[in-house]
Amino acid sequence: MDHLNETATYKAMLNIVKTLNSSKSAQEILNSLLEKSVQLVSSGDTGLIFLFNEKKDYLEVKASYGFNSNSYEIIIRKGESITGKAFEENRSIVVNNREDILRYMSSITFYFENTSSPDKFLGRKLSDIKGAIACPIRIRDECIGVLVINNFSTMSTFTDFDKEIVEIISSQAGLAIEKARNLEKEKKKSLELDQYSKILEQEKNRYKHGMNVHMRFMDMVLNGASIDDLIEEISSLIKSDLIFIDQLDHIRSQKISINLTDENILELINLGFAMQKNNHNDRMVFKGYLITTQSIIIDSDYLGFLIIISSEEIYTEEYEITLERGITVLALEIFKNREMEMLEESFKGDFLDVLITHDNIHTINRYSYKYKVDFTKYNRLILIEANVLPSDCEHKIKDYFKDRLKRILKTTSTEAFVAYKFEMFFIILPEETILNDKLLTLMERISYIKNDTSSITNLSGIVSELFLGSINFSKVYMNCKKLLRQKNDSNSNVDWIFFSDSKAKKIILNTPESDLKAFANDVLGDLLNDPRNKEFLKTLKIYIRNSENWTKTKDDLFIHGNTLTQRLNKISDLLDCNIKSYYPRLNIQLAIEIIDLYPEYYNQN
Repeated sequence: MDHLNETATYKAMLNIVKTLNSSKSAQEILNSLLEKSVQLVSSGDTGLIFLFNEKKDYLEVKASYGFNSNSYEIIIRKGESITGKAFEENRSIVVNNREDILRYMSSITFYFENTSSPDKFLGRKLSDIKGAIACPIRIRDECIGVLVINNFSTMSTFTDFDKEIVEIISSQAGLAIEKARNLEKEKKKSLELDQYSKILEQEKNRYKHGMNVHMRFMDMVLNGASIDDLIEEISSLIKSDLIFIDQLDHIRSQKISINLTDENILELINLGFAMQKNNHNDRMVFKGYLITTQSIIIDSDYLGFLIIISSEEIYTEEYEITLERGITVLALEIFKNREMEMLEESFKGDFLDVLITHDNIHTINRYSYKYKVDFTKYNRLILIEANVLPSDCEHKIKDYFKDRLKRILKTTSTEAFVAYKFEMFFIILPEETILNDKLLTLMERISYIKNDTSSITNLSGIVSELFLGSINFSKVYMNCKKLLRQKNDSNSNVDWIFFSDSKAKKIILNTPESDLKAFANDVLGDLLNDPRNKEFLKTLKIYIRNSENWTKTKDDLFIHGNTLTQRLNKISDLLDCNIKSYYPRLNIQLAIEIIDLYPEYYNQN
């Protein structure tokens, strides 16, 4: 090569170095490097740049010039062909003989693995190749790839000067690639930092919004806001209407501004129940509105759920935060109300205790004032027993019954006192709030509660006569309790006992207990002392209460007629009387009523 050509070449190389050092990406540098190298080397017409993939442990094509796009699929392992050997030995290799090139290339496993010839991937006939230069691309003496220049079209060969040119370009290329990679890393870090800053800003805004919402709700609670106030505030913040269904499946509060009829609202509530029952988390459409439900659960304790009615899709992060914080504060308020109700129920229990013992008139007067029970006027005591199937939610059923009871009584008397104690519901009902003819209607409405749930198996109660003064409460309670127990022991199908209907019981209960027991022992003494006393007493009770109907008694006892006759004869012998005679039968009937009033005494004796 003459002096002028060498000068031009070095100038071109200088331009290449300037290009390599310009602010370009690594891929742009590789493409520019390969193109300029092929153009600068006089015998070169095609080329490839391979970079080493450390994870996969092979060289892969990153730039191609003069070949088709399939060439990017080629991979070469260390030591394979001129390329792999140049990489492995970290030195330049020049081959100007087609046979040697083909021999080198025969070691490439990629073509065997793909059962294809190099021609398919190169887009050229390998048989036309005449020479090749493979030069390592280094970064601080570490080989990171190989620059390959090929000669397919000229008869001239690669010279030492060509090799020197390629090596100079490769050495500069390594520095440029490192610079580009570092620049890309910095750009990536800068991008990640920007993304992190955005995330941090979003989290900051999210936290700020969450704190603002939380403080807003807490400020409401501290200022005495009710559940209704919280529901209205949540509704306003999330721009949606709300219906709050409590754990007893009652509509506890609602905020509805859209135009819906009462029938529509009932349909909407039924839809909400169905979505909750089926764990339906998707949105549903009702009358053009989007409907969702949100359970209120704190520490696995179910407190109810919200039905959310939206006119459009407003599911944003702020919406989610507001709803989450709102439900949390709402749950705290529900818990607070529940604790207050439990405390109130405890106070009511204390009130009943002191009424029964009547040992502290000051406390009685204080509680009477608190619960608006006026003992200077006539009142009635109602005792109710609700038998509930044993289950994990037994307390919930009883809470449900008490809630329904209060709702029914509110329509009758705003001053009715309701409490749960001794496994019974106590109601103290002022006379002036309900007339006698409406009392049975009230009891029937209470009876209907058990139809709402299969968990209540039986419901029974007793209504006392009117009484005046707190001093008479204890006696009224004890009499009602005895009659209620007697009713339950007799398996009567009647739900309610009205004390006024049992005048004989009233006379009996006004007689001293010792006199009553002495009378019963005198009338039934021999029968009670007999080893078969329970069997005979049961037979006698049913026979007397069936008005001495032999057939009905036999059927009620599920025994043969001869057996009944034998028992009745034995009972007559033990009592030494004709049980069909008027006075003996009357005495026996009174004795049976007395025994029913004191079952624990006669079961022990």
